Amino acid sequence: MRTDPDETTVSLLTAYEQSEDLAFKHMAPFKGASKKGLRVGAVSRFLRRNLLLILATTLGISGLVFYLVWRQPRQYEGEFQLLVEPLSAEGRLTNSAASSPQSQPGSAETDYATLIRLLKSPTVLNKIIGKIQARYADLDHNRLTGTLNVKRVEDSSGKTKLIGVTYQDPDLQQINFVLEQLASGYIQYSKEERQTYLGEGISFISKKLPEARQNVANLEKQLQELQQKYRITNPDTEGAGLAQQARDLESQRLDVRRRLQAQKSLYANLQGQLGLAPSEAIAASSLTENPRYQQLIGELKQVETEIAAQAATLTDDNPLMQDLRAKQANLKTLLSQETRNLASQNLAGNGSASNVPNFQGSLQRGLSQQLVETLNDIQVLEVQSQAAQQASEAVDRKLQQFPAIQRRYNEIQRELGGATKSLNQLLENQENLKVEDAQQQIPWQLAVSPGIRRDQNGDPVSLGQSRPAKLALGVLGGLLLGIGLSLLREKRQNVFHSTADLRDETQLPLLGALPFSETASVLETHEIGDLHSPKQSQQMLRRAAEALYAKLKFLNSEMPIQSLVVSSVTSRDGKTTAAMHLSQVAASTGQRVLLVDANMAMPQLHSYLGVPNFEGLSEILHKKLDPTQYIQRSPHHANLFILSSGQSLAGASQLLASAQMQYLMGQFQNMFDLVVYDTAHLLDYTDAQYLSWQADGLLLVVGIGRTQHSLVLKALKSLSSSRLPILGTVANFASGAADAFEGERSLGVGRPEDEFEIFRV
Repeated sequence: MRTDPDETTVSLLTAYEQSEDLAFKHMAPFKGASKKGLRVGAVSRFLRRNLLLILATTLGISGLVFYLVWRQPRQYEGEFQLLVEPLSAEGRLTNSAASSPQSQPGSAETDYATLIRLLKSPTVLNKIIGKIQARYADLDHNRLTGTLNVKRVEDSSGKTKLIGVTYQDPDLQQINFVLEQLASGYIQYSKEERQTYLGEGISFISKKLPEARQNVANLEKQLQELQQKYRITNPDTEGAGLAQQARDLESQRLDVRRRLQAQKSLYANLQGQLGLAPSEAIAASSLTENPRYQQLIGELKQVETEIAAQAATLTDDNPLMQDLRAKQANLKTLLSQETRNLASQNLAGNGSASNVPNFQGSLQRGLSQQLVETLNDIQVLEVQSQAAQQASEAVDRKLQQFPAIQRRYNEIQRELGGATKSLNQLLENQENLKVEDAQQQIPWQLAVSPGIRRDQNGDPVSLGQSRPAKLALGVLGGLLLGIGLSLLREKRQNVFHSTADLRDETQLPLLGALPFSETASVLETHEIGDLHSPKQSQQMLRRAAEALYAKLKFLNSEMPIQSLVVSSVTSRDGKTTAAMHLSQVAASTGQRVLLVDANMAMPQLHSYLGVPNFEGLSEILHKKLDPTQYIQRSPHHANLFILSSGQSLAGASQLLASAQMQYLMGQFQNMFDLVVYDTAHLLDYTDAQYLSWQADGLLLVVGIGRTQHSLVLKALKSLSSSRLPILGTVANFASGAADAFEGERSLGVGRPEDEFEIFRV
């Protein structure tokens, strides 16, 4: 049931309505801390909180810098410059000769980086320091090199051939003396040390030259002996010629063999046609050409012709015929005898004279002559074939030996090339070193004499920044260090320092700020019904609770809040105090208010309000009892009802998410005008999330200066991801009413400052 508020309550709420901005009409989801731009208000609050630390750090660093700046003496600088390479025409000509294309790369270039390091090394400086210490005994190598600078001089056109030497010290006389000693020492070094280096190089090369020359001579001798032994000049071309010769000989041998076979075939054919051996054919041919033999043949032909002519008319018995026959027989006998004589001379034991025909015709003579010529050709071709075979075998033997000869020849040539190159390099380096040695006869020259740097008026120029600039940097450094230390301190504290910080970081409506009160627990325990305590802290706490209720009342005018969950991130943020005072103020306006202790883990409301806790919410959920039998009226106010948590039973927290609890929450809203649930904290429990889903929203209590900043943001992110309605935040332990809504005025939310009197201590 709802009861109408009395006139006092109505006037109180009207005053709150006029003093509060009605902009909070809808619940906004958590968006996290805004990172767009710089929040001037947050920076201002940060500076006010850490003003003492920042001022102390700034003053301390500034004082230290002031002391060091005024205690440090003025520093002056002197310099001189050395010309380390010649600029004359002779020097340039010699330089170009030394850097000819055949010389080693970079041999004529001066290695300035190495030279500068050498000029600052103990090897060069120790002799000079010995002379300096005759006047300034405390100036050792470390102190000298600490303010000594040696570098190559550069101008707008590029790097020069100058080396600049600078030295810094407060004593002007010491600067002049040190620079003079350094200049003379460096020039002396250019005369002695570099000439010694070149002389050692020349001496080394002179020792190596005889060995290099002897090596080249030995290799040339080996090459000459190899060429003479195998009669070669160029193995590559001669090897190719030898291979071509082998191919030509093989082709010639094959041609001779083919021709020989052809002649032998012709010889066999001729011999078959004549039926004579070659010697017999020669003998027959000799008979044909013998005059005596030819005369006898002629006489025999005449007799036979005469016999043939007489035979037609005479018989064989005719004496004439007999005489002709006798003459014929006689001529034949002479022919046979002549044939045997000539045949015995031509055959010479080969063949038989009986096989030699007594007469050969012109055809037979031609065949005999061709037979003899064929035999001669066969003999010639056999000699040629044998010669070609021998030549081919000789060339083959050379070809088999030639790879080894060529490999040895190439090895000697390669060794000779390397030895010759080494010899040429030694000779060239010797000439270059002699040229460079001649160049070094001219020592380094002073381009700029030692002296102090002075301004246009001739006064020595001090180094470094001016003292005011150093002091300004000291102040700035101290300020930055103080700010850094302040940031580190606040990061380690990890709390919200004010209600404005809470509103800016969470981006949620700040619905109220409960001020810190040392007697709050006393009020909670013993004076909960005394709403008009004369104590100022109690009055301020009551007014803050009234302002919180007024904002909740008009947070959404279209849908008034009937149930809400009050929770916090940790267990000591004061959520129970906020729920208790909020319920008390709501009840004082005439509304029926039910305050439910849903903190199953650590119930406290019954002890603060002085009511028994034998049975309560846990028993109702566990045993499904009638809740009206366990709701107790507050002994201090008629419109305030309390439902304690009951005894701690196993699984009681899980029952808050059950359908039974949802049903109970609906019943409570029908029975009362406002239901406030005090739950366990969010860090270790999910009870508040279960209840917030069924209630109108969650009211998050944050302890200013106590609750960890990171835990609050983490909890809000979890609630937002679960899409739970968050009504806003309540700042507990606020230092004062003015601090409670400091940020709202900067955002244009709320009335002017003088209208927030109810929050001011």
